[in-house]
Amino acid sequence: MSGDEVIGRGAELDVLRGVVRDAAEGRGGGVWIEGEPGIGKSAVLNAGLAHARFLGMRVFHGTADSLTQLFALQVIAECLDLGGHTVDEYRSEIAELLAGRGSGTDAVLAASERVLALIDREATHAPVVLAIDDLQWADVASLGVWRRLTSIASQAPLVLISACRPVPRREEVDRLRDVVIDRLAAPLIRLDELAPPDVTTMVTALLSASPGPELTEALAKAGGNPLYVREMLNALVRDGQVHVSRDVAELDSPKGEPPASVAAAISRRLDFLPRPTRAILRSCALLGTHFSMNDLALVSNRSVPALVDAVSEAVEAGVLADSNAGLSFRHPLIAEVLKKETPAAVRDGMHGHAAKVLAEAGAPWDRVARHLLATSERPEGWMLDWLADLPAAALYAAPLIAADLLRRALTAVHPGDPRRDVYLARLTTVLRLQHRLDDLVALGTEALRTVSDPALVGEVAWNLARGFGMSGQSERDWSLISEVLDRPDLVPPWRSRLRALLASDLLFSDKREDGRVHAQLAISEGEACDDPVSVGWALVALMVDAPGYSEALELAERGLSVVVGGDMESMDVRLLLMVNRVALLTNLYRYGEFATALSATSALAESAGATTRLLQTQLVAAEQFLHTGDWDQSLLYVDAMGDVGHIQNLLRVRGAAALIHARRGQREEAEAYLASVAHVQYTSGVLRLNAQSLIEAQALLVEADGDLPAAVALMAPWLEEQYSQRTQYSRWETLMEFVRLALAADRTDLAAAAARAADLDAKSSEAPQVVAAANVCQALVSNDPQPLLAAAEYFDSIHALPRVAFALQEAAVRLGHRGDLSEARSAFARAVTIYQELGAWPDLRRLESRLRQFGVRRGSRSTHRKVTTGWEALTPAEREVARRLVQGLSNPEIAQRLVLSRRTVETHVAHILRKLNVRNRVEIAREAQKQLAQI
Repeated sequence: MSGDEVIGRGAELDVLRGVVRDAAEGRGGGVWIEGEPGIGKSAVLNAGLAHARFLGMRVFHGTADSLTQLFALQVIAECLDLGGHTVDEYRSEIAELLAGRGSGTDAVLAASERVLALIDREATHAPVVLAIDDLQWADVASLGVWRRLTSIASQAPLVLISACRPVPRREEVDRLRDVVIDRLAAPLIRLDELAPPDVTTMVTALLSASPGPELTEALAKAGGNPLYVREMLNALVRDGQVHVSRDVAELDSPKGEPPASVAAAISRRLDFLPRPTRAILRSCALLGTHFSMNDLALVSNRSVPALVDAVSEAVEAGVLADSNAGLSFRHPLIAEVLKKETPAAVRDGMHGHAAKVLAEAGAPWDRVARHLLATSERPEGWMLDWLADLPAAALYAAPLIAADLLRRALTAVHPGDPRRDVYLARLTTVLRLQHRLDDLVALGTEALRTVSDPALVGEVAWNLARGFGMSGQSERDWSLISEVLDRPDLVPPWRSRLRALLASDLLFSDKREDGRVHAQLAISEGEACDDPVSVGWALVALMVDAPGYSEALELAERGLSVVVGGDMESMDVRLLLMVNRVALLTNLYRYGEFATALSATSALAESAGATTRLLQTQLVAAEQFLHTGDWDQSLLYVDAMGDVGHIQNLLRVRGAAALIHARRGQREEAEAYLASVAHVQYTSGVLRLNAQSLIEAQALLVEADGDLPAAVALMAPWLEEQYSQRTQYSRWETLMEFVRLALAADRTDLAAAAARAADLDAKSSEAPQVVAAANVCQALVSNDPQPLLAAAEYFDSIHALPRVAFALQEAAVRLGHRGDLSEARSAFARAVTIYQELGAWPDLRRLESRLRQFGVRRGSRSTHRKVTTGWEALTPAEREVARRLVQGLSNPEIAQRLVLSRRTVETHVAHILRKLNVRNRVEIAREAQKQLAQI
């Protein structure tokens, strides 16, 4: 890029270079460059990258184009040079996943995680600049990765440079711009037209002469757009309309109007090239803004040697650029002009020809698909065969493209064509992976009526059943599976897999005996056909019917010994078994094993791109730490979860956070989490089962406002029979809180009803914590402090600190009423200590108020608040992460050492930055080193 192209951009370059310098010194950041085509975005960006290289930084640069918008991670792959031969472990794994040869449940998400880990690692060991030009064309997956990279850039010396046109407008790009600017305090550089003096400087540099008045007036039509100015000037010079005299360039009497647009100017420049060269350039434009000589030779039906002269001429004319990475157009607008001047019908034919020759040459399927998607021609024989023979895993690695191609193929085959069955079955899988459940139900229902191949019938039924399950339509799921299982031609492994899903439906209903029979039969059939997926799902179903947590854990362990992962379906069920194992270990209070299982499950789910399973794991952790009183740790997992799509999980996540903030008296934060689910009707029905924490948080806020009857009314529905059986393992905490509120509101009738409900739950479950809760509820009603003290000891043994404090506070009040002030003070002091540790200030104030009538008060030394800033505020997990930062490890490396997910480590680092009030990982390491030296 020559210097004239950045004339007049001094202020903008200073901003960009300043951000780059900050990163070289250890502080990450970002820049968003915006402007119309040709205004100089690429020139400014490249000048910034040149400065980064001068400073010794690692630089990665990619350019999106309109052909790649449907191709997941396409621009990120180009940016990181994933297409080249590499021995780098991360790059190799990413390339394998995007080619459909990985073992993740979602290839794109799994590849995205590895991209983030790769860049995280690179930025830890040296400052990195990552730049994408023409970001408005980037695919959705690349935009998602870019968004998540802002978290890394806020912690490490990573600069994200985004260059983008204002049109075409895309909502996801606009949202990304807001995130980059807000999260990184990134400057927005809007490139406007060059001022007239800058245009004069540019023309002088190009012609070695100052422009005269008439030439200046003619070039004013370019509107200060540098590319337009250059192309207009080139056109005028080539037309012989400019002469130079005494260092002044002036316009002769015009022989024709100057080009009316930048596109017209480019077109006029291309007119000077020989027709054969221009024809070759049209083939180049079909391949995109970047391409190889080999691909050009294939699509143009010429040998590489035969292309050398034409390509060299285009390079010399400034149309193409040559580099080690291949050939590219010097500006994307040149490729756009060449494509637009080719008639649509001709362009369609050229894309179809390119797709065919690339397919015959064994090119990667996505390069073939790019041309198939660009043509409006009806698919023909070779394409239909190619798509039917394509490995299913390759399609699933790019579901957006696969869905489009499969739908096109379905329009081109008649009902009796066996390839139609293949397309239908593959499309149902693609729709399931995209969570397009309405489309899946419509297509799958039709496909079951028309598909004749027994193996493909099973695939369609499996996808449709999973879709019904994901959307909560258990009755339709049950009916569908029963109907398909009656088909005598159904083949393994689909019969055993579908039977396992049916068993799960039955065991969740009142037909438990039928469910057990189908589950055991599914295991037998699965073992007979050597299908671990069937066995795994059947064991998951049986866990619902297990008499206790220990028995359910044995089933999970058995499943994990059988299902080892490997393909998409087996990895999914293995992770489901692992998630259940994590939850069961918490219920059994085997905390050491829980911590190990939680870390291993999170790490595997993240690396496999199994977003749903990762969220489920993090949700289990968030709720577990809510119950044990590790509230900061619980909020850490809430933060790590980010956006939660599944509505039931959303209610549970927001509820955990809202309840913690309500307990801490942080009304604004609690109300924000409540408001985030205000659009969901969760006060009744099945959704209420997932809203226990949300409703309790609401009740506590209402109680704080002094409206006890309203608080009681919010929680009263838990007494209904419909919630007894399905919530007996989880509503025990809610019932204790409800009895307290009912008694405070003088609703002894409701308090007694809740105590009876808790007692029924205890008799049904025999789980120790449920029995303890029933004893607490009865003791509250009977005003007996001894069972409360016994319950406090039990809750202490299972590390349920909030419940310990609850039982102690209620015991202290009742001991005070009995006149046993010594015991009351002892219980009071222990409860005070716990509430202070938790930061549960409303609970502490309520306790003090209730005990004041007995003369029981806190001593002066017991008045303290939890430290929230500085080294002392760090949790043990955060301190361990800080120690690893001292060793210079990246987030992925720390995650590997501590058996955590990378996202969890990233969240830890974000919390450490806030608590220590430092700007980056380097400053964390310095502070940690100083603190560790004092130990």
